[in-house]
Amino acid sequence: MAKPQNPDHPRPSNASALPYRLSPTLTNLLSRIALAALLALAAPATAQVCQAPAPVQHPLEDGIHVPTCSPIAFSHYPPTSGEHYPVWADYKAYSLVLAPGYYIHDEEHGAVVFLINCHTPGDCVQDLARLQAVADAVPQDPLCDATVKHRIVIAGDTVMDTRFAALAWGWSLKSDCLDTAAFRAFIGAHYAQGPENTCAAGTDFSGTGNCVAPIGLRPVAPGRNRNMTHAPETLWQGTLAGRGSLSLEVVSLGGAVLARYDLGPAGPGPARAVWDAEAFRREHAASGPVACRVKVADGGGIRLLAESLAFP
Repeated sequence: MAKPQNPDHPRPSNASALPYRLSPTLTNLLSRIALAALLALAAPATAQVCQAPAPVQHPLEDGIHVPTCSPIAFSHYPPTSGEHYPVWADYKAYSLVLAPGYYIHDEEHGAVVFLINCHTPGDCVQDLARLQAVADAVPQDPLCDATVKHRIVIAGDTVMDTRFAALAWGWSLKSDCLDTAAFRAFIGAHYAQGPENTCAAGTDFSGTGNCVAPIGLRPVAPGRNRNMTHAPETLWQGTLAGRGSLSLEVVSLGGAVLARYDLGPAGPGPARAVWDAEAFRREHAASGPVACRVKVADGGGIRLLAESLAFP
């Protein structure tokens, strides 16, 4: 015989129903949690906010003039004081790498230098525009003449270990993201603070090699330019197992061979290839980015030893 149903504890109408009732308070709480979860899933992702580290102060080094394009040893990089070239770079934006020996002289005059690490100028169009906007917001410098608005230099750099840097005499701010507020604050704190607080037009290096021609960038093929440098000339150093003949090709990014130079026999043992780009610059001033390739011809055929992207 079936037991009578207790009206105070009704039997579930199906197997999935709960054998008990939730309190109104708990039901309301669960509903709120579910709604919050749904809203979180539907909300758009919040953009990551860039926050640059604090600026770093560096020990000051003597600002001694050294011959233009001579090698300079830096205690830190990018440099913020020390040996530099007798002329300074014009205060403007450059679409190429600028030799540190020039912009250290700008820093000595109280300039702020913005650097950006680019693959090619095309990789940096938007970031360069943002840097330029920061520079354009700086008011007219009363020490500058009518041809110069302010002492700010913007240039490329492919050696530093961050995407961006702001430099002044004895100070640097390095960041992998562009914190425009931090860069503006850096100008406010360190502009016109060099030991020679002066403003005059410098040398415009637009379209010139300025001691780093061709300019070494990231490798076209990973790891191939490990022993290849470009300041002030292209230099490859390595070891050859046998005797061979070295050559250097300058190739457009479209694959066309623009120039080929026979560098002579080398090996076995340590070998080096040196190429001065001056003649190439005169003949191919508007060639744009190129690839430099060092090859060796030996008993095994022609082999690629090093490959690096460069600007003439």
